[in-house]
Amino acid sequence: LNGLYRFSILGINQKKSNDIKDRVYSALRSQKLLNLKSDNKKITINILPTNIDKKDNFYDLGIALSCLMNTGQLVLNQDILAIGELSITGNIIPSKYILKSIYQAIKNNIGLIVCSNKDLENIHIINKDFLYEIIQKNILFISGENLNDVYLNIKHEKYFLYENKQVPDITLMNNKNKKYSTFNGKLLKVDNINIFKIILAICTKRNVFIENKKDSYIHKFIKNLTYYSHELEYEDMLNISNTINKYDDEILNSYRNPIVSFIDKQTPKEYIDVLLKESLFGFNIINDFINLNEDVIYMIKKNHVSSLLCFYNSCPCGNINSFFNNFNEYKCFCLQRNIIRHKQKTRNLENNFFDFYIKDIPDIDTVYEPDGYKNISGVINNFKKTKIIDSKKYLNDQEIINLIGPDYKKYDDQEIIKIKHLSRDIMKLQYMLDNNQITSKKIVDMAIDFIRKDF
Repeated sequence: LNGLYRFSILGINQKKSNDIKDRVYSALRSQKLLNLKSDNKKITINILPTNIDKKDNFYDLGIALSCLMNTGQLVLNQDILAIGELSITGNIIPSKYILKSIYQAIKNNIGLIVCSNKDLENIHIINKDFLYEIIQKNILFISGENLNDVYLNIKHEKYFLYENKQVPDITLMNNKNKKYSTFNGKLLKVDNINIFKIILAICTKRNVFIENKKDSYIHKFIKNLTYYSHELEYEDMLNISNTINKYDDEILNSYRNPIVSFIDKQTPKEYIDVLLKESLFGFNIINDFINLNEDVIYMIKKNHVSSLLCFYNSCPCGNINSFFNNFNEYKCFCLQRNIIRHKQKTRNLENNFFDFYIKDIPDIDTVYEPDGYKNISGVINNFKKTKIIDSKKYLNDQEIINLIGPDYKKYDDQEIIKIKHLSRDIMKLQYMLDNNQITSKKIVDMAIDFIRKDF
């Protein structure tokens, strides 16, 4: 607006606002592009709302370009997404949030991203599927070492369309999900029903309450599974980058390592929420669930966004019945009244929070090979994305009610809805694991059996 010079920024606290104004003013003047004071204008920058925490200084480049556009020195015929911090001399400091920027560009149908040269170089380290998505969306980039470079590149339309010879063929990309149904020519089967429950829970964000003893088979299985739970898809990487306020290198590090959090009674309360959010696309393991404080349990129930595998000991020492069955190094000397008190505490937990319950796990001799864990990890990571079968086509609502039979009246409406959803999820997972359909009656019976919470 015309008037005496004033530079105002809405939507950020006063201290950061002053820093941004000084950097933008100095950068524009240092690069000999614009002297805001000499033009004698009232300038208002709007980055509302205020309820979004703006921790980093990556708004500088966008604000500077807006000043150039609104004073008529720069013309843009399309929406852009500009990200980068400016030094007082006009150099562009990398934002470290290029993944978040690409997510927003794809979500909001923005075809042009303006950033630093370093940000553009960082895209080279992203996996092939992600590069393929950028090429498919025709996202253009404009980059530069300083503000003047960006200004000239925009003015002369020097766009960079990302291309990479390492990106696989489209035909290969369309068939990429097939590798998860087979491995080395062998179909993956899971015969242990407890393992099937755990895989189903992780796939569908359901919670499992596991009664175990020290060194149980389930504990060993989960330990091996977390080791092989890695390599997120590019959609997950983008979602993580937009949900969690982390730098790109930390997101990429998460891509290479398991996204699994472990919580026990030694975990500080202030870390619980952080751990749950970091496992957004994985699962959480909570040891000794019943010994957590009530406020921590409430926090977990309220804020968790992925599946929870909650372990608890069958008795206070964790070796129930081993004393009576065999005399080995794990002997249970707990008094009977202590075991009863321990069980009563377990029953006081809110049943509606847990979907599956696993108890009395035998130490079976079955051992899964590493390849099997890799396959299971692939199934878990791709369960929701892969449309192998239309489960509603094979199991519609009326058919499920007919398969339940006369016992239908025993269940309320909420339980019937749970049975319907669970039956379809079981069918889909069974198909992914065995590449074979099982009878509808068996699927519905399995769903009814799974949701019984008799602990």
